[in-house]
Amino acid sequence: MKSFKIDSPGAQLSPDEIEAFELSVGAHLPDQYRSFLSATNGGSPAEGRSWVKLKRGWIGSNWICVDFFYGISRSDVRAYELGRIWKTFRARVPKDFLPIATDSYGNQILIGLQGSREGSVFFWNHEQEIAPVLIAKSFDAFLGELQSAPS
Repeated sequence: MKSFKIDSPGAQLSPDEIEAFELSVGAHLPDQYRSFLSATNGGSPAEGRSWVKLKRGWIGSNWICVDFFYGISRSDVRAYELGRIWKTFRARVPKDFLPIATDSYGNQILIGLQGSREGSVFFWNHEQEIAPVLIAKSFDAFLGELQSAPS
């Protein structure tokens, strides 16, 4: 995993906690995301590095702001625990995707769990519920695209 700072990271996760979550969703987490989750257990992007521009498929300037990365066990922000988010969205997001973060409007940042989309990161509009829009081909590439402000 590339170096990426998180404000308010969660408590350190054990490999058993991550494996238990994987069993609950019925899929192995992509390695880059698994490493990030193990190191941070979610949190907010630090130093204002929360903006990413979509290449297509959104309104206005196509800029979105990542508000929070979900964690597995977050007693400080239970609403942002992956298990709760999965239960909320699993019937709504397309099959083989997992919500991993939210933008400031409640739209979801998804990661592909299987097939040709495995490990790729997507934007999903929670109101229109249309096909996810590709942001980056890998989780590390996604983190690398996050920047301090729209340019």
